[in-house]
Amino acid sequence: MKKEHREVMLHLQGLHRVISDLVDGRPVNYIDVPVHGNIGDLLIMKGTMKFFSRNKIRLSLMAGYYNYRPNWTRPGDVVVFQGGGNFGDLYSGPQQIREKAIYRLKNNRIIILPQSIHFESAKNYQKSVDLLAKHQDLHIFVRDAASYELAKSMSRHVYLVPDMAHQLWPLKPNVEPGRGVLGFFRTDDEIGKRTISESRTQTDWPELVGANRTQRILLFYRITKALHLLRVDRPLSMKAMMLWMKYADRLIAEAIDLFSSHEHVLTDRLHGHILACLLDMPNTVSDNSYGKNSGYINSWTKESSIVSLVG
Repeated sequence: MKKEHREVMLHLQGLHRVISDLVDGRPVNYIDVPVHGNIGDLLIMKGTMKFFSRNKIRLSLMAGYYNYRPNWTRPGDVVVFQGGGNFGDLYSGPQQIREKAIYRLKNNRIIILPQSIHFESAKNYQKSVDLLAKHQDLHIFVRDAASYELAKSMSRHVYLVPDMAHQLWPLKPNVEPGRGVLGFFRTDDEIGKRTISESRTQTDWPELVGANRTQRILLFYRITKALHLLRVDRPLSMKAMMLWMKYADRLIAEAIDLFSSHEHVLTDRLHGHILACLLDMPNTVSDNSYGKNSGYINSWTKESSIVSLVG
């Protein structure tokens, strides 16, 4: 039985309260800030920052996965890793710094915000289990039931909650409500069997960001990484990440305007679906390559009156 969309979204926001309880007023190191043009990850980042602000959580450090050293974390700090879909062996970098921090910071509470977990290799999965399970204060938040089953072997503290981008609801567009259908489809390694294609406009995050801005983002990444390699970035990390977030706001605003200039969204992007939900837009979703979208929708948004899952 379908429910009013507002009822569903308010319920999902409230499920994040346990994260604030775990922080318990201590200073937070927010790690794996996404410095790239995937606007889905930027929505997660902005939702996380909104959550921190709402719950008066104090940030003592922010860094990307590529410019963080675990020895920056002080005794008593809570290390909070960005949520998303990079937990596993599909993407290199973020998983390695998570495991490095978990191995070295045995006396700090570590929180991994809502992730979808996927390992191509059973050997890589077992290796991660063997390392993570040794940490006594590791708290893993996951976004779907399949990830929950994978995480149970990694920690005694596993929680099933929705994506942090839900903290942004409701988003208010700056443009008048549009007409027609937006097709928002993956062009990367997670592309699935597309079963929906009728649309007025068809694009993806890389096309929306564009080549010129992608180069600017890459330049910022290279500069901050160079400062890290020179070991002079510790006092600059917070300022650099705040500067990046201001730029990310512009990218998010353009995505909001694009979606709002249509009346319906067809997508195989999880955050195409979530952004449409944040804007109260009807959306029809097909799966990615390994079932992330259907897993998420079946866990959280299938009851919404504006959501349809196909394929």
